[in-house]
Amino acid sequence: MSESFYDNIATQLADIHEPILLVGHAEKNPCLSPLLHQPYINVLFDLELLNELIQTQANNYKLVVFDHILSKLDFLVVLDMAKQLLSSEGELYLVDNITQNAPTEESPSIPHIAPYFIAQAQRCGFELVLNSSQERFTLLQFKLQRSTRWRILPVAEQQKTAMLALFKQVFGSNMSNDMWQWKYGHHRGVAVGVWQQEQMVAHYGGMQRRLSYFGEHKLGMQIGDVMVLPTERGRLTKHGPFFLSASTFSERHVGYGTPHFIPYGFPNARHIRVAEKLGIYAKVDDVVDITWDTLTVARKSKWQYVKKLEQREELQSVVNKLWAKMYQELQQHIALVRDWEYIEYRYLQRPEKQYTFLAVYNVFGQPVGLVIIAIESDYCRFMDYIGCFQQIPRVMHQVCAYLQQQDIEHLGGWFSAAIAEHFARSGGQVSETEIILPTIVWGQGVEVEKIKQRWWLTTGDTDFL
Repeated sequence: MSESFYDNIATQLADIHEPILLVGHAEKNPCLSPLLHQPYINVLFDLELLNELIQTQANNYKLVVFDHILSKLDFLVVLDMAKQLLSSEGELYLVDNITQNAPTEESPSIPHIAPYFIAQAQRCGFELVLNSSQERFTLLQFKLQRSTRWRILPVAEQQKTAMLALFKQVFGSNMSNDMWQWKYGHHRGVAVGVWQQEQMVAHYGGMQRRLSYFGEHKLGMQIGDVMVLPTERGRLTKHGPFFLSASTFSERHVGYGTPHFIPYGFPNARHIRVAEKLGIYAKVDDVVDITWDTLTVARKSKWQYVKKLEQREELQSVVNKLWAKMYQELQQHIALVRDWEYIEYRYLQRPEKQYTFLAVYNVFGQPVGLVIIAIESDYCRFMDYIGCFQQIPRVMHQVCAYLQQQDIEHLGGWFSAAIAEHFARSGGQVSETEIILPTIVWGQGVEVEKIKQRWWLTTGDTDFL
Protein backbone atom coordinates (compact mmCIF):
# COMPACT_ATOMS: atom_id res chain seq x y z
CA MET A 1 0.00 0.00 0.00
CA SER A 2 1.33 3.47 -0.80
CA GLU A 3 2.53 5.60 2.07
CA SER A 4 -0.14 8.26 1.45
CA PHE A 5 -2.78 5.86 2.72
CA TYR A 6 -1.05 5.76 6.10
CA ASP A 7 -0.22 9.48 6.11
CA ASN A 8 -3.81 10.29 7.07
CA ILE A 9 -3.74 7.70 9.84
CA ALA A 10 -0.45 9.09 11.18
CA THR A 11 -1.83 12.65 11.19
CA GLN A 12 -4.84 11.58 13.23
CA LEU A 13 -2.70 9.61 15.66
CA ALA A 14 -0.45 12.62 16.24
CA ASP A 15 -3.45 14.84 17.07
CA ILE A 16 -5.07 12.61 19.70
CA HIS A 17 -2.58 12.69 22.60
CA GLU A 18 -4.61 10.08 24.46
CA PRO A 19 -3.89 6.37 24.93
CA ILE A 20 -3.56 4.62 21.58
CA LEU A 21 -2.98 0.93 20.89
CA LEU A 22 -1.38 -0.24 17.64
CA VAL A 23 -1.77 -3.96 16.96
CA GLY A 24 0.21 -5.44 14.10
CA HIS A 25 3.38 -4.32 12.34
CA ALA A 26 3.48 -0.58 12.91
CA GLU A 27 7.24 -0.57 13.41
CA LYS A 28 7.70 -1.62 9.77
CA ASN A 29 5.53 1.23 8.46
CA PRO A 30 7.53 4.39 7.59
CA CYS A 31 4.51 6.60 8.26
CA LEU A 32 3.71 5.19 11.69
CA SER A 33 7.15 4.27 13.04
CA PRO A 34 8.15 7.90 13.90
CA LEU A 35 5.20 8.06 16.32
CA LEU A 36 6.06 4.94 18.27
CA HIS A 37 8.22 6.78 20.82
CA GLN A 38 5.24 8.79 22.04
CA PRO A 39 4.39 7.82 25.64
CA TYR A 40 0.67 7.60 24.94
CA ILE A 41 1.13 5.03 22.12
CA ASN A 42 1.35 1.35 22.99
CA VAL A 43 2.47 -1.11 20.31
CA LEU A 44 1.58 -4.78 20.50
CA PHE A 45 3.20 -7.26 18.14
CA ASP A 46 2.30 -10.50 19.91
CA LEU A 47 -1.40 -11.17 19.40
CA GLU A 48 -1.39 -13.75 22.19
CA LEU A 49 -0.90 -10.89 24.66
CA LEU A 50 -4.17 -9.20 23.69
CA ASN A 51 -6.24 -11.08 26.27
CA GLU A 52 -3.75 -10.17 28.99
CA LEU A 53 -3.94 -6.53 27.92
CA ILE A 54 -7.73 -6.62 28.12
CA GLN A 55 -7.48 -7.80 31.72
CA THR A 56 -5.11 -4.98 32.74
CA GLN A 57 -6.13 -2.07 30.49
CA ALA A 58 -9.81 -2.51 29.72
CA ASN A 59 -11.63 0.64 28.52
CA ASN A 60 -8.32 2.50 28.51
CA TYR A 61 -7.74 3.41 24.87
CA LYS A 62 -9.13 6.28 22.83
CA LEU A 63 -8.04 4.56 19.63
CA VAL A 64 -7.15 0.99 18.69
CA VAL A 65 -5.57 0.25 15.29
CA PHE A 66 -5.51 -3.31 13.94
CA ASP A 67 -3.09 -3.43 11.03
CA HIS A 68 -3.19 -6.49 8.75
CA ILE A 69 -4.16 -9.03 11.40
CA LEU A 70 -7.25 -10.67 9.81
CA SER A 71 -5.17 -13.63 8.66
CA LYS A 72 -4.63 -14.41 12.35
CA LEU A 73 -7.66 -12.94 14.15
CA ASP A 74 -11.31 -13.40 13.23
CA PHE A 75 -13.11 -10.12 12.55
CA LEU A 76 -15.74 -10.81 15.22
CA VAL A 77 -12.94 -11.39 17.72
CA VAL A 78 -11.36 -8.09 16.66
CA LEU A 79 -14.63 -6.26 17.33
CA ASP A 80 -15.08 -7.95 20.70
CA MET A 81 -11.54 -7.12 21.80
CA ALA A 82 -11.85 -3.53 20.60
CA LYS A 83 -15.06 -3.07 22.60
CA GLN A 84 -13.27 -4.20 25.72
CA LEU A 85 -10.19 -2.04 25.12
CA LEU A 86 -11.83 1.20 24.02
CA SER A 87 -13.03 3.99 26.27
CA SER A 88 -16.41 5.63 25.75
CA GLU A 89 -16.77 6.75 22.12
CA GLY A 90 -13.33 5.40 21.34
CA GLU A 91 -12.43 4.58 17.76
CA LEU A 92 -11.33 1.42 15.94
CA TYR A 93 -9.20 1.50 12.78
CA LEU A 94 -8.92 -1.67 10.73
CA VAL A 95 -6.49 -1.81 7.82
CA ASP A 96 -6.43 -4.98 5.74
CA ASN A 97 -7.12 -6.68 2.43
CA ILE A 98 -10.88 -6.11 2.36
CA THR A 99 -12.97 -6.09 -0.81
CA GLN A 100 -15.56 -3.39 -1.39
CA ASN A 101 -17.62 -5.28 -3.97
CA ALA A 102 -20.66 -7.32 -3.09
CA PRO A 103 -20.04 -10.94 -4.14
CA THR A 104 -21.70 -12.49 -7.18
CA GLU A 105 -22.28 -16.08 -8.30
CA GLU A 106 -18.94 -16.01 -10.11
CA SER A 107 -17.05 -14.68 -7.08
CA PRO A 108 -14.46 -16.92 -5.47
CA SER A 109 -14.50 -17.37 -1.73
CA ILE A 110 -13.86 -13.90 -0.30
CA PRO A 111 -13.16 -13.93 3.44
CA HIS A 112 -13.23 -10.16 3.98
CA ILE A 113 -16.16 -8.21 2.49
CA ALA A 114 -16.58 -4.58 3.55
CA PRO A 115 -20.40 -4.36 3.47
CA TYR A 116 -20.66 -7.44 5.69
CA PHE A 117 -17.95 -6.19 8.05
CA ILE A 118 -19.74 -2.87 8.42
CA ALA A 119 -23.07 -4.57 9.19
CA GLN A 120 -21.45 -6.83 11.79
CA ALA A 121 -19.67 -3.90 13.43
CA GLN A 122 -22.94 -2.01 13.68
CA ARG A 123 -24.56 -4.98 15.40
CA CYS A 124 -21.74 -4.85 17.94
CA GLY A 125 -22.33 -1.17 18.74
CA PHE A 126 -19.94 0.55 16.31
CA GLU A 127 -20.77 3.37 13.93
CA LEU A 128 -18.96 3.64 10.59
CA VAL A 129 -16.90 6.83 10.30
CA LEU A 130 -14.84 6.11 7.18
CA ASN A 131 -14.61 3.44 4.50
CA SER A 132 -11.62 4.20 2.29
CA SER A 133 -9.80 1.98 -0.20
CA GLN A 134 -6.48 2.29 -1.97
CA GLU A 135 -5.05 -0.35 -4.27
CA ARG A 136 -5.88 -3.74 -2.69
CA PHE A 137 -6.39 -2.46 0.85
CA THR A 138 -9.15 -0.83 2.84
CA LEU A 139 -9.32 1.31 5.95
CA LEU A 140 -12.48 0.90 8.00
CA GLN A 141 -12.83 3.47 10.77
CA PHE A 142 -15.48 2.93 13.46
CA LYS A 143 -16.59 4.77 16.57
CA LEU A 144 -17.89 2.86 19.58
CA GLN A 145 -21.33 4.42 19.63
CA ARG A 146 -23.40 2.47 22.08
CA SER A 147 -23.17 -0.18 24.72
CA THR A 148 -24.80 -3.47 23.70
CA ARG A 149 -25.72 -6.29 26.02
CA TRP A 150 -24.72 -8.84 23.38
CA ARG A 151 -21.37 -10.17 22.23
CA ILE A 152 -21.28 -11.89 18.82
CA LEU A 153 -18.49 -14.42 18.39
CA PRO A 154 -17.56 -17.49 16.35
CA VAL A 155 -18.11 -20.78 18.15
CA ALA A 156 -15.19 -23.20 18.11
CA GLU A 157 -14.17 -26.14 20.26
CA GLN A 158 -13.12 -23.79 23.05
CA GLN A 159 -16.77 -22.71 23.38
CA LYS A 160 -18.16 -26.24 23.18
CA THR A 161 -19.06 -26.41 26.89
CA ALA A 162 -21.17 -23.26 26.65
CA MET A 163 -22.89 -24.55 23.50
CA LEU A 164 -23.73 -27.89 25.11
CA ALA A 165 -25.14 -26.11 28.16
CA LEU A 166 -27.39 -23.99 25.93
CA PHE A 167 -28.50 -27.10 24.04
CA LYS A 168 -29.60 -28.70 27.32
CA GLN A 169 -31.52 -25.58 28.34
CA VAL A 170 -33.28 -25.27 24.99
CA PHE A 171 -34.03 -28.89 24.09
CA GLY A 172 -34.09 -30.51 27.53
CA SER A 173 -31.64 -33.22 26.51
CA ASN A 174 -27.90 -33.61 26.35
CA MET A 175 -25.71 -33.50 23.27
CA SER A 176 -22.72 -35.75 23.85
CA ASN A 177 -19.16 -34.75 23.13
CA ASP A 178 -19.03 -37.45 20.44
CA MET A 179 -22.08 -35.95 18.74
CA TRP A 180 -20.58 -32.46 18.81
CA GLN A 181 -17.38 -33.79 17.29
CA TRP A 182 -19.30 -35.64 14.59
CA LYS A 183 -21.08 -32.42 13.63
CA TYR A 184 -18.46 -29.73 14.11
CA GLY A 185 -15.11 -31.43 14.64
CA HIS A 186 -12.31 -31.51 12.05
CA HIS A 187 -13.66 -28.29 10.49
CA ARG A 188 -16.86 -30.01 9.35
CA GLY A 189 -19.04 -27.39 11.01
CA VAL A 190 -19.10 -23.71 11.89
CA ALA A 191 -21.26 -21.63 14.18
CA VAL A 192 -21.93 -18.14 15.48
CA GLY A 193 -22.88 -17.54 19.09
CA VAL A 194 -24.43 -14.60 20.89
CA TRP A 195 -23.30 -14.05 24.45
CA GLN A 196 -24.48 -12.01 27.37
CA GLN A 197 -21.29 -11.51 29.34
CA GLU A 198 -19.99 -15.08 29.73
CA GLN A 199 -23.24 -16.94 28.97
CA MET A 200 -24.16 -18.10 25.47
CA VAL A 201 -27.78 -17.10 24.82
CA ALA A 202 -28.05 -17.98 21.10
CA HIS A 203 -26.36 -20.35 18.68
CA TYR A 204 -26.63 -20.74 14.91
CA GLY A 205 -24.72 -23.65 13.43
CA GLY A 206 -24.06 -25.30 10.12
CA MET A 207 -22.36 -28.43 8.81
CA GLN A 208 -20.57 -28.63 5.48
CA ARG A 209 -22.13 -30.89 2.86
CA ARG A 210 -21.11 -31.78 -0.68
CA LEU A 211 -23.91 -31.18 -3.17
CA SER A 212 -24.92 -32.08 -6.68
CA TYR A 213 -26.36 -28.74 -7.79
CA PHE A 214 -28.15 -29.42 -11.07
CA GLY A 215 -25.30 -31.78 -11.88
CA GLU A 216 -22.51 -29.44 -10.73
CA HIS A 217 -20.43 -30.19 -7.68
CA LYS A 218 -20.86 -27.49 -5.02
CA LEU A 219 -20.27 -27.15 -1.31
CA GLY A 220 -23.41 -26.55 0.71
CA MET A 221 -24.31 -26.02 4.34
CA GLN A 222 -26.83 -27.87 6.46
CA ILE A 223 -28.21 -25.46 9.04
CA GLY A 224 -28.65 -26.93 12.51
CA ASP A 225 -28.61 -26.35 16.25
CA VAL A 226 -30.43 -23.05 15.88
CA MET A 227 -31.36 -22.13 19.43
CA VAL A 228 -32.09 -19.19 21.69
CA LEU A 229 -32.20 -19.23 25.49
CA PRO A 230 -35.88 -19.51 26.49
CA THR A 231 -35.76 -16.27 28.50
CA GLU A 232 -34.59 -14.37 25.39
CA ARG A 233 -37.02 -15.72 22.82
CA GLY A 234 -39.35 -12.75 23.13
CA ARG A 235 -36.74 -10.52 21.48
CA LEU A 236 -37.71 -11.38 17.90
CA THR A 237 -36.40 -8.13 16.43
CA LYS A 238 -33.31 -7.11 14.50
CA HIS A 239 -31.68 -6.36 17.84
CA GLY A 240 -32.48 -9.77 19.32
CA PRO A 241 -30.10 -12.72 19.64
CA PHE A 242 -31.73 -14.85 16.93
CA PHE A 243 -31.36 -12.19 14.27
CA LEU A 244 -27.83 -11.29 15.38
CA SER A 245 -26.66 -14.90 15.14
CA ALA A 246 -28.55 -15.79 11.94
CA SER A 247 -27.64 -12.69 9.92
CA THR A 248 -23.99 -12.78 10.98
CA PHE A 249 -23.73 -16.51 10.23
CA SER A 250 -25.27 -15.97 6.80
CA GLU A 251 -22.82 -13.23 5.85
CA ARG A 252 -19.85 -15.31 6.98
CA HIS A 253 -20.71 -18.81 5.84
CA VAL A 254 -23.38 -19.17 3.11
CA GLY A 255 -24.08 -17.66 -0.28
CA TYR A 256 -21.91 -15.93 -2.84
CA GLY A 257 -18.39 -15.12 -1.73
CA THR A 258 -18.34 -17.85 0.93
CA PRO A 259 -17.17 -21.47 0.67
CA HIS A 260 -20.78 -22.71 0.92
CA PHE A 261 -22.85 -21.99 -2.14
CA ILE A 262 -26.29 -22.81 -0.81
CA PRO A 263 -27.86 -23.76 2.56
CA TYR A 264 -30.72 -26.01 3.61
CA GLY A 265 -32.37 -26.98 6.87
CA PHE A 266 -35.47 -28.41 8.51
CA PRO A 267 -37.13 -25.74 10.69
CA ASN A 268 -40.78 -26.02 11.64
CA ALA A 269 -43.43 -23.62 10.35
CA ARG A 270 -43.35 -21.39 13.46
CA HIS A 271 -39.61 -20.88 13.24
CA ILE A 272 -39.65 -20.10 9.54
CA ARG A 273 -42.40 -17.50 10.00
CA VAL A 274 -40.18 -15.64 12.46
CA ALA A 275 -37.16 -15.87 10.15
CA GLU A 276 -39.21 -14.74 7.14
CA LYS A 277 -40.41 -11.64 8.99
CA LEU A 278 -36.81 -10.77 9.80
CA GLY A 279 -35.69 -11.26 6.19
CA ILE A 280 -33.52 -14.29 6.91
CA TYR A 281 -35.40 -17.18 5.26
CA ALA A 282 -37.63 -17.82 2.27
CA LYS A 283 -39.55 -21.04 1.73
CA VAL A 284 -38.47 -23.27 -1.17
CA ASP A 285 -40.55 -26.41 -0.49
CA ASP A 286 -42.58 -28.38 2.03
CA VAL A 287 -41.58 -31.58 3.79
CA VAL A 288 -44.12 -34.38 3.66
CA ASP A 289 -44.35 -37.66 5.52
CA ILE A 290 -44.84 -40.89 3.55
CA THR A 291 -45.94 -44.02 5.37
CA TRP A 292 -46.06 -47.54 3.95
CA ASP A 293 -48.25 -50.29 5.37
CA THR A 294 -45.85 -53.14 4.73
CA LEU A 295 -48.59 -55.79 4.47
CA THR A 296 -50.46 -53.80 1.83
CA VAL A 297 -47.45 -52.64 -0.17
CA ALA A 298 -45.36 -55.84 -0.06
CA ARG A 299 -45.09 -57.62 -3.41
CA LYS A 300 -42.70 -60.53 -3.48
CA SER A 301 -40.99 -60.97 -6.84
CA LYS A 302 -39.05 -63.90 -8.23
CA TRP A 303 -37.06 -61.42 -10.29
CA GLN A 304 -35.71 -59.43 -7.37
CA TYR A 305 -34.57 -60.10 -3.83
CA VAL A 306 -33.50 -58.15 -0.73
CA LYS A 307 -30.24 -58.58 1.11
CA LYS A 308 -29.28 -56.95 4.39
CA LEU A 309 -25.76 -55.64 3.90
CA GLU A 310 -23.49 -56.10 6.89
CA GLN A 311 -20.06 -56.30 5.29
CA ARG A 312 -18.39 -52.94 4.80
CA GLU A 313 -16.75 -53.83 1.49
CA GLU A 314 -20.00 -55.05 -0.05
CA LEU A 315 -21.88 -51.98 1.14
CA GLN A 316 -19.21 -49.70 -0.32
CA SER A 317 -19.39 -51.46 -3.68
CA VAL A 318 -23.18 -51.21 -3.82
CA VAL A 319 -23.18 -47.53 -2.83
CA ASN A 320 -20.61 -46.61 -5.48
CA LYS A 321 -22.44 -48.46 -8.27
CA LEU A 322 -25.86 -47.06 -7.42
CA TRP A 323 -24.72 -43.51 -6.76
CA ALA A 324 -23.01 -43.36 -10.18
CA LYS A 325 -26.40 -44.13 -11.77
CA MET A 326 -28.43 -41.88 -9.49
CA TYR A 327 -26.13 -38.91 -10.03
CA GLN A 328 -26.88 -38.96 -13.75
CA GLU A 329 -30.61 -38.57 -13.02
CA LEU A 330 -30.21 -35.65 -10.62
CA GLN A 331 -29.43 -33.02 -13.28
CA GLN A 332 -32.68 -31.19 -12.49
CA HIS A 333 -32.33 -31.44 -8.72
CA ILE A 334 -30.21 -30.29 -5.81
CA ALA A 335 -29.12 -33.22 -3.67
CA LEU A 336 -26.44 -34.25 -1.23
CA VAL A 337 -23.72 -36.34 -2.81
CA ARG A 338 -24.52 -39.87 -1.70
CA ASP A 339 -21.19 -41.50 -2.43
CA TRP A 340 -19.32 -43.82 -0.07
CA GLU A 341 -17.52 -40.99 1.72
CA TYR A 342 -20.86 -39.46 2.71
CA ILE A 343 -22.66 -42.72 3.51
CA GLU A 344 -19.81 -43.85 5.73
CA TYR A 345 -19.79 -40.53 7.59
CA ARG A 346 -23.55 -40.13 7.86
CA TYR A 347 -24.61 -43.66 8.77
CA LEU A 348 -21.60 -45.61 10.00
CA GLN A 349 -19.80 -42.90 11.96
CA ARG A 350 -22.79 -41.12 13.47
CA PRO A 351 -22.81 -41.61 17.25
CA GLU A 352 -25.77 -43.02 19.16
CA LYS A 353 -27.65 -44.41 16.14
CA GLN A 354 -27.69 -47.72 14.27
CA TYR A 355 -28.93 -48.06 10.71
CA THR A 356 -29.87 -51.02 8.51
CA PHE A 357 -28.87 -51.24 4.84
CA LEU A 358 -31.25 -53.15 2.56
CA ALA A 359 -30.06 -53.71 -1.00
CA VAL A 360 -32.43 -54.93 -3.69
CA TYR A 361 -30.80 -57.10 -6.38
CA ASN A 362 -32.12 -58.30 -9.71
CA VAL A 363 -32.06 -61.89 -10.87
CA PHE A 364 -28.59 -61.35 -12.33
CA GLY A 365 -27.20 -60.36 -8.93
CA GLN A 366 -26.85 -56.67 -9.77
CA PRO A 367 -27.99 -54.06 -7.21
CA VAL A 368 -30.91 -51.92 -8.39
CA GLY A 369 -31.58 -49.91 -5.23
CA LEU A 370 -30.41 -49.37 -1.67
CA VAL A 371 -32.75 -48.33 1.14
CA ILE A 372 -31.36 -47.23 4.51
CA ILE A 373 -33.67 -47.54 7.50
CA ALA A 374 -33.54 -47.01 11.25
CA ILE A 375 -35.42 -49.64 13.24
CA GLU A 376 -36.54 -48.09 16.50
CA SER A 377 -38.53 -49.57 19.37
CA ASP A 378 -41.95 -48.85 17.92
CA TYR A 379 -41.21 -47.44 14.50
CA CYS A 380 -39.23 -48.16 11.33
CA ARG A 381 -37.91 -44.96 9.81
CA PHE A 382 -37.03 -44.56 6.14
CA MET A 383 -33.72 -42.68 5.98
CA ASP A 384 -32.33 -42.75 2.47
CA TYR A 385 -32.46 -44.18 -1.02
CA ILE A 386 -29.73 -44.62 -3.63
CA GLY A 387 -30.58 -45.86 -7.10
CA CYS A 388 -32.40 -45.02 -10.32
CA PHE A 389 -35.70 -43.18 -10.06
CA GLN A 390 -37.66 -45.73 -12.10
CA GLN A 391 -36.66 -48.52 -9.72
CA ILE A 392 -38.14 -46.83 -6.63
CA PRO A 393 -41.62 -48.48 -6.71
CA ARG A 394 -40.22 -51.98 -7.23
CA VAL A 395 -37.53 -51.44 -4.62
CA MET A 396 -40.06 -50.24 -2.06
CA HIS A 397 -42.30 -53.25 -2.78
CA GLN A 398 -39.41 -55.61 -2.06
CA VAL A 399 -38.27 -53.72 1.03
CA CYS A 400 -41.79 -53.77 2.46
CA ALA A 401 -42.01 -57.52 1.81
CA TYR A 402 -38.74 -57.98 3.69
CA LEU A 403 -39.95 -55.85 6.61
CA GLN A 404 -43.23 -57.74 6.73
CA GLN A 405 -41.26 -60.93 7.23
CA GLN A 406 -39.53 -59.20 10.17
CA ASP A 407 -42.96 -58.40 11.70
CA ILE A 408 -42.55 -54.68 10.99
CA GLU A 409 -45.92 -53.28 10.03
CA HIS A 410 -45.11 -49.71 9.05
CA LEU A 411 -42.28 -47.80 7.42
CA GLY A 412 -42.28 -44.00 7.27
CA GLY A 413 -40.06 -41.03 6.60
CA TRP A 414 -39.70 -37.43 5.45
CA PHE A 415 -39.34 -36.29 1.86
CA SER A 416 -39.15 -32.93 0.15
CA ALA A 417 -42.51 -32.48 -1.55
CA ALA A 418 -40.81 -32.15 -4.94
CA ILE A 419 -39.80 -35.83 -4.91
CA ALA A 420 -42.73 -37.32 -2.99
CA GLU A 421 -44.41 -38.66 -6.12
CA HIS A 422 -41.47 -40.96 -6.84
CA PHE A 423 -42.05 -42.73 -3.53
CA ALA A 424 -45.83 -42.42 -3.22
CA ARG A 425 -46.22 -44.42 -6.46
CA SER A 426 -45.22 -47.53 -4.57
CA GLY A 427 -48.29 -47.30 -2.36
CA GLY A 428 -47.09 -44.93 0.35
CA GLN A 429 -49.58 -42.59 2.02
CA VAL A 430 -48.57 -38.92 1.91
CA SER A 431 -49.40 -36.54 4.73
CA GLU A 432 -48.38 -33.01 5.64
CA THR A 433 -45.85 -32.09 8.32
CA GLU A 434 -44.99 -28.84 10.08
CA ILE A 435 -41.50 -28.93 8.60
CA ILE A 436 -40.56 -26.41 5.92
CA LEU A 437 -37.54 -26.32 3.61
CA PRO A 438 -36.12 -22.79 3.53
CA THR A 439 -33.17 -21.09 1.98
CA ILE A 440 -31.30 -18.15 3.46
CA VAL A 441 -31.98 -14.89 1.63
CA TRP A 442 -29.93 -12.61 3.87
CA GLY A 443 -26.89 -11.53 1.87
CA GLN A 444 -26.01 -12.38 -1.71
CA GLY A 445 -27.03 -15.83 -2.93
CA VAL A 446 -28.97 -17.96 -5.39
CA GLU A 447 -32.36 -16.59 -6.41
CA VAL A 448 -35.21 -18.33 -4.59
CA GLU A 449 -37.16 -19.09 -7.76
CA LYS A 450 -34.24 -21.04 -9.20
CA ILE A 451 -34.26 -23.57 -6.37
CA LYS A 452 -37.94 -23.81 -5.48
CA GLN A 453 -39.10 -27.43 -5.46
CA ARG A 454 -35.71 -28.62 -6.69
CA TRP A 455 -34.30 -30.23 -3.55
CA TRP A 456 -34.01 -34.01 -3.32
CA LEU A 457 -34.09 -34.48 0.43
CA THR A 458 -35.10 -37.39 2.66
CA THR A 459 -35.03 -38.10 6.39
CA GLY A 460 -31.34 -38.91 6.32
CA ASP A 461 -30.49 -35.40 5.21
CA THR A 462 -31.21 -34.28 8.75
CA ASP A 463 -28.51 -34.66 11.36
CA PHE A 464 -30.80 -35.45 14.32
CA LEU A 465 -32.56 -38.66 13.15
